[in-house]
Amino acid sequence: MNTGTARMHRLTLRFADAGLEAAFAEEQARKAVRPVRIVLACLCAGAVAFYVLTIHVFHHVLVSVSPSVIFRAMVITLALCVVVYTLTHRGAIEVEGKGEMHTFLLLPA
Repeated sequence: MNTGTARMHRLTLRFADAGLEAAFAEEQARKAVRPVRIVLACLCAGAVAFYVLTIHVFHHVLVSVSPSVIFRAMVITLALCVVVYTLTHRGAIEVEGKGEMHTFLLLPA
């Protein structure tokens, strides 16, 4: 690789070489998958902990909220986490716009 292909546009911060730009974007997307999965696992654990604490431990504090509402919120949160987690295993989500293809973070590990 020479210095001409590794140059970046000052405004868009993209590489001059399209192949280098695609390789860089793919590498960054692959690196970002693990932190997303960790956040999803923490969110699921937090939703379950919130449910257990509010319904079983501090049930006398919550007077106006029914347990079914909290349970429903926990189930919806867990379902959304499962959907996003499975999307991180399926493959890339690509969106076309203005003649370019943008690959987002959900690449297989």
